[in-house]
Amino acid sequence: MKNKLFVSCILLGMLFLSQNLIAQEDNHKPSLAVLHIDAQGFTLDPAQMGNLTRIELTKLGIYEVVDRYDVQYLMEQNQINPDNCYGKICLIEAAKKLKVDKMFTGSVEVLGEKIAVSFRLIDVGTETEEKSQVLEFLNLRHQVQTMIGLTIQKMFGQ
Repeated sequence: MKNKLFVSCILLGMLFLSQNLIAQEDNHKPSLAVLHIDAQGFTLDPAQMGNLTRIELTKLGIYEVVDRYDVQYLMEQNQINPDNCYGKICLIEAAKKLKVDKMFTGSVEVLGEKIAVSFRLIDVGTETEEKSQVLEFLNLRHQVQTMIGLTIQKMFGQ
């Protein structure tokens, strides 16, 4: 009787341990980096636009978004200039040096009476564009963070 109780406790403990390990594995989020987001017609520069985008991506909780200071440090160490790194080739090269799974890029541009927000998600492993999203908004420049957030939410089905 004591042996059966002991074995039952051991099996129950192993079950809880295995469920905990599986839950921890499921919590692993892919890493994602944002360099600069091209900004045309704003007082915000591309680095600041990248910071706003990073904030909105972090709010989603889907990715482990690399801190802007880590990105800056690693870019300097690897002599990559984020001021002109918007194309897929440069972004993939940067991503490999940053050791991230995904790169996020895009632009926010004033086009007359509208603001166009355009984003792309690049999978580093396959070197392909995984997702993209473009939305147009009324030219309300003071609402740019909201525009970025809405575009990202739509992009990820939220």
